[in-house]
Amino acid sequence: MRALPLSAAVFALLAVPALAQEIVPIDPNPAPVMSSQFGSSYDWTGFYVGGALGYANGDPNSGFGDDDAFIGGFRLGYDQDLGGYVIGGRVDYDFTDLDVAGGEIEGIFRLGARIGFDQGRSLIYGIGGYAETNTDGIGSGDGFFVGGGYEVFVTERISAGVEVLYHDLDDFGGGVDVETTTATVGVNFRF
Repeated sequence: MRALPLSAAVFALLAVPALAQEIVPIDPNPAPVMSSQFGSSYDWTGFYVGGALGYANGDPNSGFGDDDAFIGGFRLGYDQDLGGYVIGGRVDYDFTDLDVAGGEIEGIFRLGARIGFDQGRSLIYGIGGYAETNTDGIGSGDGFFVGGGYEVFVTERISAGVEVLYHDLDDFGGGVDVETTTATVGVNFRF
């Protein structure tokens, strides 16, 4: 008869912890879990410096033909993140050796503004402003540029992107006007 109470006692000792566990109700509105490696959001606000490399094509209106060349340079800018969109300003200088109209464009300076759609980690933007070139052979020219690009955070402080710009440059020596198109890949360090 002792075997029955001993087995009942063992069963009771094993069952009590299982029965004593607290039953936790399921919250119908749980807090969201942020999976981003940089926190809850990406903020485009702040200064940045960077560089870009790519391709340039020049097409003068003078009938001398067009040329293709390598282009590369640096940029300095500031963006303000306003929630659904981002606005900012930027200064660029690109080096090149683009032969057009009997001369060579050695560099392009740009001062512009951009506005983009904030996609969180990425930014789709349009950009435009003033452009000026210095050349060897046909003087300097100025005009405007417009274009667009796509930029994405690769780390918390580094963003990379692609950009295509169209330039309309006038007032070179001899009445030469030049249209150039550039396509670049760039990297920016954000402060």
